[in-house]
Order: sequence, then C-alpha cells, then structure tokens
Amino acid sequence: EFQHLTYPYLIAHLMRSFRDKYCDPHLALSIFNYAQHLSIPSYVFGCTTPAYNELIETRWSCFHDLRGVHDALEEMRFNGVEPDGRTKKLAEKLRRKVGARTIWEEESVFGSGEVVGMLSKIEQLTIKEPRRKQEKRPGKKLPALDAWKDDALKEDVEDRYEFGQ
Repeated sequence: EFQHLTYPYLIAHLMRSFRDKYCDPHLALSIFNYAQHLSIPSYVFGCTTPAYNELIETRWSCFHDLRGVHDALEEMRFNGVEPDGRTKKLAEKLRRKVGARTIWEEESVFGSGEVVGMLSKIEQLTIKEPRRKQEKRPGKKLPALDAWKDDALKEDVEDRYEFGQ
C-alpha cells in the first residue's frame, strides 16, 4: 500500500516537534531514520523535501554538523528530491554562521580549506538541477519512439510471403 498523502508532512511535523517542543534532537533524527528504513514506499513518499529540511535543520541547529548537512543535501540530490526555498534559507543561515566562526573541527582534522569547500558544495547542492531536455539539431531528426513500427509494417516484395499461405 502507498503511504497516505499527509505522511511526508507528518514526518516533518514530528521531527520539528521532537526537536523544538520536547528538546530531543536525537529522537527527531531517529524519526527520519525510521521512515527511511521502514520500507521503500516509506522512504520514497515520506522522506521528501519537508522531511529533509527538518533533517538539515536538526543537524545544524542542534549539533553544528556541517558534514551531516552536506551528506543530507548530497542524498537529496542523489535521490532526486528537489530543494525548495526553505532549503536555500537553511544553507544561507549555515553559511553566515560558519563565516562568523574561526575554528572548526573539520579544519583541524581535514586540513585547511575543507570547510570552505564543503560550504561551496552545500551552496551548489541547494540550487535546483535543471531538467534535461533533448537537444534539437537543425537538419537532423531525432528518431521517434515508434520508429521501429514503421520498419516492421513496410511491405517487403522480395519475401514472397502472402497472408494465408
């Protein structure tokens, strides 16, 4: 059975409630993890942009997990989940906070420039990927999807087959 239409909004609301109202970000992350691993339909229909936004918000506001935010955005891109305006706002808020700080754990572990590289990748991941269109070349026709039918329906005079024989 497919999930109910309110399922992705319910996941996002539960994550936000557990994070903000009950001050339990670990439970908010476990809600997303549970929906992600419950079943394929649960992951596809439940882990949509609002749920990913709550995941990003939780990882950043509660844990300052820059790598976790980066991984969530990469996962969104890989799974075809489109970022929205809130995703862009979260990335902008994150960029401002990171710019204000001087020492980061990632800098000392991975070397100079890692945080800056992650920030630029995060900004790239929040941009909607344009839909790919087939290129139209002047003077050259692209084959139609039913082109094979034309070849099969052409009458071949040399085969000498006739209907009923």
